[in-house]
Amino acid sequence: MICELDAGVGEGALDELQAPRLAASRRQKTGFIMNPNVRRSVVKTEPLGQVDLVTIAIVVLGVVLVCALLMIPLGLPGTWAMVAAAVAYALLVPHAGIGVITIAAVATIALAAELLELGLNASVTKRYGGSNRAAWGAVIGGFAGVIVGVPVPIVGPMLGGLTGAFVGALIAEFAAAGDHRLATRAAMGALVARIVSAAMKVAVGVVMAVWIMLAAI
Repeated sequence: MICELDAGVGEGALDELQAPRLAASRRQKTGFIMNPNVRRSVVKTEPLGQVDLVTIAIVVLGVVLVCALLMIPLGLPGTWAMVAAAVAYALLVPHAGIGVITIAAVATIALAAELLELGLNASVTKRYGGSNRAAWGAVIGGFAGVIVGVPVPIVGPMLGGLTGAFVGALIAEFAAAGDHRLATRAAMGALVARIVSAAMKVAVGVVMAVWIMLAAI
């Protein structure tokens, strides 16, 4: 009988010693704090992780690249805006993919596109009988037309740039040669050159945008 009582007392004492440990283990598993008067849930909040910040930066970069691509048909330096976006991303989000090689590559492509555009404008304008003066008149007139067309969203700057290129080349060539027929033909050539060069630069811009996004991802 005494042995049985001692055994019962021993088991009871062991249960009392293990009870706090079991309660602590349950609190860790369930996430609840048990109190005689209060029962509340422990909610753990963590700061925004680095992965989420990088994702937001990639989305912002994509939006900027699309806006830069839309600048190109308007005669604005959209390709250089892409280069600037790549540089800004590399500085603000280090170790995120865009490095010196990517920046140098897209900058080289942008420079090549600018040189190709100048050569294309001069070549097409001369083919239509115009001079270098007509080509420069088209550039200046196109830029002025974009500014004039700004009040009309999207379509205004595009049509303004084309109209300005035609008028600028027409005025420049007529001032140089004094022949309205030759000036009109040269202005038409400058207009065609602007359309072709804009299409070429848009294609180049798509390549640059895809390259930058793939490097960032």
